[in-house]
Amino acid sequence: MIRPAHILGFLLIVLSLLAAITFLFPENTVEIAGVKIKYRSLDDILHPEKIEYADISDIVKSDIAEDTASAVPLDTTTLLDTIRADADLLAASEYPILTSESGQKKLHGFFKAMENARSASKPVRIMHYGDSQIEADHITGYLRERLQQSFGGNGPGLLAVKPVTQKLSWRVSASEEWNRYTLFGKIDSTITHKRYGPMISLFRFAPPWNDSLPNDSIMYSASFEIKNSFQGYPASNHWDNAKLFYGNSHRPVRLIVKDDEDEIFLEDSLMPSETLKIKTIGQQKNQFMIEMQGYDSPDVYGVSLESKNGIIVDNIPLRGSAGTFVTQMEYSMMLRWLNTLNAKLLILQFGVNVVSDEVEDFGYYENWMFHQLNAIAQMRPDLPVIVVGISDMSKKDGTEYVSYEAVSKIRDAQKNAAMNAGFAFWDMYEAMGGENSMPSWVWADPPLANTDFTHFNVKGAKIISNMLYNALMLEYRDYKKAQQTAAADENQVNDEN
Repeated sequence: MIRPAHILGFLLIVLSLLAAITFLFPENTVEIAGVKIKYRSLDDILHPEKIEYADISDIVKSDIAEDTASAVPLDTTTLLDTIRADADLLAASEYPILTSESGQKKLHGFFKAMENARSASKPVRIMHYGDSQIEADHITGYLRERLQQSFGGNGPGLLAVKPVTQKLSWRVSASEEWNRYTLFGKIDSTITHKRYGPMISLFRFAPPWNDSLPNDSIMYSASFEIKNSFQGYPASNHWDNAKLFYGNSHRPVRLIVKDDEDEIFLEDSLMPSETLKIKTIGQQKNQFMIEMQGYDSPDVYGVSLESKNGIIVDNIPLRGSAGTFVTQMEYSMMLRWLNTLNAKLLILQFGVNVVSDEVEDFGYYENWMFHQLNAIAQMRPDLPVIVVGISDMSKKDGTEYVSYEAVSKIRDAQKNAAMNAGFAFWDMYEAMGGENSMPSWVWADPPLANTDFTHFNVKGAKIISNMLYNALMLEYRDYKKAQQTAAADENQVNDEN
């Protein structure tokens, strides 16, 4: 029988041991067999440090909000000392883009193309690369909608044959024969080249080609279906052309495209080609199936649903990537698809996969990012890049959530790399409130981020997207002012002459 005195004695022994550990290891961490064990010191227990979470109500301040006067005021009810945020007010926020002199000049070239996009002979393309933070068209989707509403265009842009996560709008279902290969994460050594597509991946339904053992005896086949979910933003529901991107094919492949009633509306052959090829496969449909058959599979890079002109914004999530894929690509292949797709702006949004408590100095990452950006600058000197900095990420420390110390260091590395390479930088970390701001988004009313304290939810992603759009339009407004000033000065000179 367990007596109360026994329980009390046991507790006293445990407390004595904890006190001894605290006295012997005052740094709150002890390493045993290479494993670090953290614990709360006696001082932490008796005098806990009060963590102040970011007051993200400051984010609502904006000089380009359409109607902040009629917006619902903030709910000042607190939850764990965190100010709850009103989502509509946050959406009106703005945080400016930081540019170098050459970065601003390149952005002005993009703005010129953007304002003429409706009358252009082909769409003006923005390619948004990122880590898991942009999966499922998060952030990209609403940015696309705002830009297409303002400057024309429709369609969701590039879609993967076998996506890791589905987008809100168009869903892709692939047959089991398809295999996905990427130039990030775990790289499959059976792909012996680096001619990957614009989504830094390729898809095959036959084994990789081997010149010494060609696939001449087995007929392979596969299919994938593209279907509108009608859950995305309105402009993404419509498109003018569906284009299939492929290359590195060694045998003819039969191509059949069927509508939702299983009627064939295109039957053709994809001829062998080592380089990037494009096949237009149809016009506006809400559902269609692509079937392929042959003794070899081409490297299929994806399908683009796009308009004849206006703005196209591709959502290209690279789960697990740190954003260092540019220098891994074959130079000529990347240059070819940047030109073929008429890319006029790249947005690079990475950093989540670099966060570590074990690293003090992120100078190595700054060098990595600089080399990626410098490679783009060498490849396409006219092409602007906006580096979107890492968002805040939180870890649990005792009973509180605090920002990883690495986050601000990674942000600084990204900003330095962007400025040194002659591009632009948008500080998402500061835009969302800075240090200890992610808990404010998680505990906002309604919630704006997931309880992993890393990723925004749909509503939060929309707010961040609108903040990025506002920042881009602020830069565009300055460009228009500069144009007007230059025109006025020219007119004055002409009048004086």
